[in-house]
Amino acid sequence: MTTIRCKQTLKALSGGALLLGCGLVFADTLNMPTPETAQNVPQRGVYMDDVVAQFGEPVDKKPVVGEPPISRWVYENFRVYFENDQVIHSVSR
Repeated sequence: MTTIRCKQTLKALSGGALLLGCGLVFADTLNMPTPETAQNVPQRGVYMDDVVAQFGEPVDKKPVVGEPPISRWVYENFRVYFENDQVIHSVSR
């Protein structure tokens, strides 16, 4: 009977050690600049008037859609998305 108990204890200990070993995970962190900081594009929160002052008139202004109103301005090297009159996203082409 003690042999059976030893086997059960050994199984329990090895299972516990296996579970503890699974928790040890290592990872590398890759730091990359976001497109807004890597390139010269309008930052989030900037107003339409300031975008025009800094980058000039867009090549094309797409119609406003949805509620809240979302508009898109197309420049030669990037696109700017506005909610109402503030930048919510800039995308390089």
